[in-house]
Amino acid sequence: MAWPLEPGIGFALSSRDLHVGEVRTLHAWTIPFRVWMPMLLTPNFHLEEFTRTATGLPNVPNRAERAALQALAVHVLQPLRDSIGKPVYITSGFRSAAVNRAVGGVAGSQHRSGEAADIQVEGMTSMALARRIVALQLPFDQLIEEFGEWVHVSHAPQPRRQQLTAVRRAGRTRYLHGLR
Repeated sequence: MAWPLEPGIGFALSSRDLHVGEVRTLHAWTIPFRVWMPMLLTPNFHLEEFTRTATGLPNVPNRAERAALQALAVHVLQPLRDSIGKPVYITSGFRSAAVNRAVGGVAGSQHRSGEAADIQVEGMTSMALARRIVALQLPFDQLIEEFGEWVHVSHAPQPRRQQLTAVRRAGRTRYLHGLR
């Protein structure tokens, strides 16, 4: 059941529709929501996993960014988790502009639009994880095995299926074509 509040915003009893920090008007009263209720994106992934940051900066995706995060979870991460039967840990997901600057991310990063996540799976090397994603023929846009530590995976409407390996050479990050 939903009540009309502000134009384009509704209040629902489902936890999928409640988000941190929103202010809504109900029966002429303004109610600031400071209670966290997780937004479930798939059976095993919550929005909060994609928005955690140690920077202390606001990191709240808008509606389009949440939709992109959900597409990544639905089309890539949930099928991956189902296949391996183990949790997939998101070490970096959505990044607001301020968070992206604070962590040294590039301006055009797919993390900014909600299309990318850096992931790890306990008991799997990052290379084994990257190769598993390729073998499953998941519709990823970009897959980067980064420094032998984690996998960057993204999803976009027209997936390129680009595969790269990130290495550090002479203090700089280099991207090599393919998984090496």
